[in-house]
Amino acid sequence: MMTFVIECLLILLIVNVILLIINIYKLIKANEQISKRAYTMWTVLTIVFISIIVIILYNFIFL
Repeated sequence: MMTFVIECLLILLIVNVILLIINIYKLIKANEQISKRAYTMWTVLTIVFISIIVIILYNFIFL
């Protein structure tokens, strides 16, 4: 059961990262000025999201 949950989380993470990359690319193409601010914002959000998922996975596996 837990492995299924972990697989779902990983799939969601992969999809999220792909969507983020697409959004960043669109923003950079659309406007060079907001692209840097938006890029840093998305990067921070992605790092936070990945760290949350890593913590959840760690708790599932080791606790």
